[in-house]
Amino acid sequence: MLDLYRRIVARFPLGNVSYMFAYGSGVKQQIGYEKVEEKPDSKSVIDLVFCVRDTQGFHAENIHRHSSHYSALRHLGANLVAQYQELLGARVYFNTLVPVHNLGVTIKYGVVHEDHLIDDLINWRHLYLAGRLQKPVTDLVKLDDDSRLKIALEKNLRSACQTALLLLPEKFTAYELFYAIAGLSYKGDFRMIFGENKRKVHNILQPQVREFFTLYQPIMKQLSQYIAVDLHGQEPGSRKPAIVFEQDKSGEATRYHLRHLPKELCHRLKRNAACRGDYADVVDYLAVAPLLPKIVQVSVNDIVWRSSIKQSLKNIATAGIIKSLVYSFRKAQKTFAKSSMTSDSSSSSDEEHRRKRKHKKQSKDADKKHKKSKKHKHEKRHKEKKRSKRESSPEKEKLDQELPTGSTEDAAAEADANAYMPALPPHLMKQEKPQLEPQQQPTPIIGPVMPSQMPVVDEGSPQKTEAPEDDDDDDDLAGTFGPIPNATQVELEERALTMKLAALEGGGLGSSTADQDLREEWMLELPEVGLKSGLAALNNMKRTFYQGKERPDFSDRSSWTKTPQSAAAGPKPCSSKDLEQKAKANYERQRDEEQESIAKKHKKKHKRDESLVELHQKKLRKEQRQREKELAASGSKPERRPFSRDVDLKLNKIDKNQTKQIVDKAKILNTKFSSGQAKYL
Repeated sequence: MLDLYRRIVARFPLGNVSYMFAYGSGVKQQIGYEKVEEKPDSKSVIDLVFCVRDTQGFHAENIHRHSSHYSALRHLGANLVAQYQELLGARVYFNTLVPVHNLGVTIKYGVVHEDHLIDDLINWRHLYLAGRLQKPVTDLVKLDDDSRLKIALEKNLRSACQTALLLLPEKFTAYELFYAIAGLSYKGDFRMIFGENKRKVHNILQPQVREFFTLYQPIMKQLSQYIAVDLHGQEPGSRKPAIVFEQDKSGEATRYHLRHLPKELCHRLKRNAACRGDYADVVDYLAVAPLLPKIVQVSVNDIVWRSSIKQSLKNIATAGIIKSLVYSFRKAQKTFAKSSMTSDSSSSSDEEHRRKRKHKKQSKDADKKHKKSKKHKHEKRHKEKKRSKRESSPEKEKLDQELPTGSTEDAAAEADANAYMPALPPHLMKQEKPQLEPQQQPTPIIGPVMPSQMPVVDEGSPQKTEAPEDDDDDDDLAGTFGPIPNATQVELEERALTMKLAALEGGGLGSSTADQDLREEWMLELPEVGLKSGLAALNNMKRTFYQGKERPDFSDRSSWTKTPQSAAAGPKPCSSKDLEQKAKANYERQRDEEQESIAKKHKKKHKRDESLVELHQKKLRKEQRQREKELAASGSKPERRPFSRDVDLKLNKIDKNQTKQIVDKAKILNTKFSSGQAKYL
């Protein structure tokens, strides 16, 4: 097979080619496809990729040799073809459906620059060729161990393995591991919606499990600290032995995998995670997030989706309209053939399943009929046995004559029913009570009944039952049922009864106070009216100036606690506190009148009908008018102050200490700015 590949690539300019590989269904075995070496024909397609150091030089020489491989873009020159390759899509240029007549095969080959391939392998910029190199391919050029491409290829495999570990649970099989790796570059590809087989990943993996093992065995040795192999494990739901892997799902291991992911995937994780900050914060958040596998899968799909769409659109121009339609038709034809084979196999399996189910049902019905007939024979035999026993028993005949009509048939039916049904043990059966004669049945009692332990006394006999000598202390409690009352309780009840009688008769204990509702003094006092102090006062105050609305007068609140008794008794004599308040109010009123007369005399003497503020404002307006007249006479405009950055953009900064002082002063606004009782200071 390698000889065939060498004969194919020998036709191309290999002067600046640094790496070549073959891949696809024509190279590696897949379910539903045949390799070229098994059945070579013109319909078999071999996929090749040339990694070159000089893109323009390769296209120039290749166009000169094989101009028919290119579409109409070849007429624009090798320079434009190279720019079209390196600036658009996944930076790969494909020539599709190129026939090799003398070898009887068809090839599709792509051209990529070495730097762009390394960037895709390390950073997953497009995950296009990197995704194809995550699966087994056939290398056509051997690379040195210290070359850049060799290191990038190993980094790509390690990144794929670590990403798959983030998607998998703690325990998984080898098939699940390689299925997750192979599906990284397919789950987000829009061609999986139409044009590709939905079981593409399974078809690739199933025949190549050993090759996947060989490819990823060095990577698993490098990650041996985080992944272990159980050679004696079993697949879930199966008894067959299988290779089962177990990984470390601790937060530290998850952080390690997240920190060593490719750059583009880290960028997508940062965008899709519900955490904002740098990538270190995102790693700490995702390490404990329960939806980590979904976030990782969505981030990988974002990369593949964009690159697959762009590259597919780009391939239309590189292959040409006709070749693109033919290639798409072949893809769809293969997918349809595979799906029809699957449907045929599924329909045949369904038919076999239906046939087995029908046979099973028929056998079950036959068993049921056999059991039913057997049961019927047993019942019939048992009934005949019972009937013969009844006819031969004289005691049974006598009992039948005593029982009411129909009871014999019911008993027989019950006996027949119990012949084949489960019955209770003899000690749990209900014991039938003997039926009493009508004259022996007791007369039903309606109404209350004396306790059974009480002695029955005949009212007609004058004799009384004598009590024993040692029961003399209980004579007073004869006929008492329940607990004996407490002495305190009896005293309280007697006192309450005495007070009720005294209230009704108008005399006796409590006659003067029985009709009065007396309350203690603290029950009649009203709370003080006023603002609270401290922060509570600041919260309850309205943050507005006084608008002249009158507040309620709380000077006299005696009507709030007035009772009929207090109204009948007349006005309450004034206390010393009330007299002091009245004297203080009279003094302040006299002082305000004296201060008002002094102010009137002062204004009249100095002719100050206006306040100092009004005089000052009047003076400013006069000076402003004088200035405007002078400017109008001179014909000049008023000068404006020039812009000053320090003055005009100055901010009034308030530090924490000033803020605290303002808050502390605001706590005592009710004492500093509240209206006083006196009119003048």
